[in-house]
Amino acid sequence: MYKIMLVEDEPPILYAVKHLIDTGNYGFQVSAVARNGRDALHMLKDNVPDVILTDIRMPFVDGLTLLEEVRQKYIGVACVIMSGYNDFEYAVKALRVHAFDYLLKPIQIEKLQSMLQGLKQSLDTRKSVEEQAAISQAVYFEDYSGTGDIDFGSLKFIPMIVCSGHYVSNSVQDSDHPGREFWEQVDIRKQLGHELGDARLWVLNGFSLNEKIVVFGGDDLDENRIEKVSLELKQRLMNDVLPVQMIVGKMIFDVRELSKAIKKLRTHLSKMIVFGHSGLYIEEKTKSIPFMMTEEFEKRYDALFNGMTMNEVKKNLQGLLKEWETKRYTQDAVEHLLKQLVLKLINWLKNYKGISDLPTDISEIVSGSTGYQDLYVRYGRIIDMVYEHSEGTTYLNLSIAEIVDRMEQFLKSSFTQPISYKMFYDLFGYNETYLSQVFKLSKGITPNKYVTRLRIDKAKECMAACPGIALKKVASMVGYDDVFYFSRVFKDVTGQSPTEFMKQEAGNRQ
Repeated sequence: MYKIMLVEDEPPILYAVKHLIDTGNYGFQVSAVARNGRDALHMLKDNVPDVILTDIRMPFVDGLTLLEEVRQKYIGVACVIMSGYNDFEYAVKALRVHAFDYLLKPIQIEKLQSMLQGLKQSLDTRKSVEEQAAISQAVYFEDYSGTGDIDFGSLKFIPMIVCSGHYVSNSVQDSDHPGREFWEQVDIRKQLGHELGDARLWVLNGFSLNEKIVVFGGDDLDENRIEKVSLELKQRLMNDVLPVQMIVGKMIFDVRELSKAIKKLRTHLSKMIVFGHSGLYIEEKTKSIPFMMTEEFEKRYDALFNGMTMNEVKKNLQGLLKEWETKRYTQDAVEHLLKQLVLKLINWLKNYKGISDLPTDISEIVSGSTGYQDLYVRYGRIIDMVYEHSEGTTYLNLSIAEIVDRMEQFLKSSFTQPISYKMFYDLFGYNETYLSQVFKLSKGITPNKYVTRLRIDKAKECMAACPGIALKKVASMVGYDDVFYFSRVFKDVTGQSPTEFMKQEAGNRQ
């Protein structure tokens, strides 16, 4: 129920309108009444309603003056004017003080009903936006302490993470991840909305482009029902192209715990995923078992590729991947083993003169693969490159310095657009894994982290040059669709939020 303060100096009208509102089932309740604007302003100090419905002509302080004060001191309060004067001048003045509507006396029930319906829809929309913003801040920032007038009270929460494809860690660049396009076609809110009953639902972009964070909320959340709904969602989302990974967390009793809970969920999910298969995991029911490289594994892999040609290594790799698929190895295990294999391969090729930190890209290759066949192709590029360098050949006709310079110029001119490694292949015609490595070797940073740095530097420049600029506009200018995702990236890079940065800049100018 939204609260209305009713301000009217004529008692018969005051109580008639109050009766119509309180008994009309419009979603409003008259929480306070005042006989003039002066009394209303005094009452507002202790009781701020959602709406003020006021007459214009009253003693001491009139309605228009009242609303002018409200607009300056109580920004979130919606205002509606009542007047017995069918005068265009009053309507114009009401608009100037941002009144939601203008009602003529005597108040007609149909007009009042229509106004209240429109007002409720407007308030519902605004509240939804404010709650979404508050949930976003609670998810992205551990130091969240509340936002504006939003109070979740005794509401309980259950978080869920949904990944289209495999898990992507924060250290991995995911601009090429095939799961990012999946969410352009799928709306989780529409998939779940009709099944939740009284439960609330918030959907946010995750910490990677293939991930969504879902938060269920309610005073009486049923964990079994949420689990059932999640299972049904998984069945609907499953497809022939990408596995779908989902994990449902424990119930949370304080919105401020959301950030920690979701980070914990992501850690659990990273250890649970069976590579190449869809899965639904329940935090309290599914235990993660870290993969351990046993002595038996070590002995087997020590001699696995020793002395083999590139084609023999690839053929052996196919057999390994088929074995891992049959045994349902986790993503974590597959990633760990592939890192070990490439290190052993480099060690066996004594004359290898390539880039020493190749394993750092294995996480990206594994998380971005749609399944074992795709993984074979992607990992095969690493093997190709290792053998090329062991034989003293190179991919590039140009020098490394020249190709890195061209990549850097391209990034500087295109950093506000989505950047993918495939772009490098299309532009330069070389193995994109190799290009990423030589860029990192030269610049000490991957191409996509370089893009992030360019974006954040440009954002800082915009905020310093235009004090008070809307964060949404800044985010859009530098290539981020989601202002909260932008804020999180900004804080990760700079150590402070965009708001804190702007406050610091304002202080420096004084």
